[in-house]
Amino acid sequence: MKKGVMRPGHVQIRVLDLEEARKHYVDLLGLIEMDSDEQGRIYLKAWTEVDKYSVILKESDEPGMDFMASNAWMSRYWIVLPMKSVPLA
Repeated sequence: MKKGVMRPGHVQIRVLDLEEARKHYVDLLGLIEMDSDEQGRIYLKAWTEVDKYSVILKESDEPGMDFMASNAWMSRYWIVLPMKSVPLA
């Protein structure tokens, strides 16, 4: 059995205007809004996504990406591999 990264997991994106970003990802790109939390983050997923969400939008003073993770298969267990933050500006 092969081991390693199976597919992208989830990403948390910092946006300057949360409502404008929600409109872009939901109304224009067609992602599905799944949830939001008390910190103001919005959780989205694509039509065929098997996980609860794959994109997290978070309002911030500086645009960028907080983290990105990949789903991986190692032996008998699924793991999430975090990747470091990358500024988008």
